[in-house]
Amino acid sequence: MARRTAEAAARTRAALVASAREKFVELGFAAASTAEIARSAGCSQSALFHHFADKKALFEAVVIEAMAAYDTEVRRAALAERTPMAMMLAGCRRSLELAADPAWSRLVAVDAPSVLAEDRLRRLDASLGRATTRFGLGALVDTGDLRPDVDLEALTTLIYGALTEAAFDLARRPDEAVPPSRLIDLIAGLLAAHAPG
Repeated sequence: MARRTAEAAARTRAALVASAREKFVELGFAAASTAEIARSAGCSQSALFHHFADKKALFEAVVIEAMAAYDTEVRRAALAERTPMAMMLAGCRRSLELAADPAWSRLVAVDAPSVLAEDRLRRLDASLGRATTRFGLGALVDTGDLRPDVDLEALTTLIYGALTEAAFDLARRPDEAVPPSRLIDLIAGLLAAHAPG
């Protein structure tokens, strides 16, 4: 019985997050009401507040899910390639492609900075994006594509920072942002400069 109750609670929570994502993307955080989110999820507003302390907590759950899906897509693109360098650049490229998605833009680039504390948003993003960047660069050191004495933390900071800033630019002002192809070329050049020999 407890297992069924836990499964039902998990289904309700998932439905609320899915409904909230839809409403936050469509209307923005401020205009999306918890009553409408709950109704769209097929549950009561009291059920929503049983799972989430408030609308901000629900929004954070949506952002966490969106960031996790983003990171999964970046990794999937990287793993489709054959060489570690191609994997690294494919992941960077996919990261920038995803940043131009209007749903991601509305949630993460437009609303999240004003709803969540800046340090919280940075920690959420870094726990995925920075870790994935560090993993990819570490693989390049392990395979000999980068010199073993490269400052991995500094290089991670540089590339992750560039990708993050470019992603926010693409989301907020796509017409003025640096073209993704130019940024990928610069990252490729930076990595080549740290290759052995």
